[in-house]
Amino acid sequence: MTTKNDIMKWFDAGVQDNDKWMIVIADTFSYENYPSYFKTRDDMIESRDNADDEKMLRVMEVYDLTANRDYQISLPMCRADVGTV
Repeated sequence: MTTKNDIMKWFDAGVQDNDKWMIVIADTFSYENYPSYFKTRDDMIESRDNADDEKMLRVMEVYDLTANRDYQISLPMCRADVGTV
């Protein structure tokens, strides 16, 4: 099970790598969550939409790595405002 602590670590790692977006993806086959990072909004949206189309993957949350981490993590489920979420 992914904790807020896990998400905070993933968020910080993305910020350190100068990424701008992070998607938390659930692999419904292995029951594990993992982050996927993006430099551009367009790349993130394309990957998010493709993951949602995959049978074994589910996008759980989307984070804007340029916005306040603690505020986003405090939300019940974060779907950063990207216009089409």
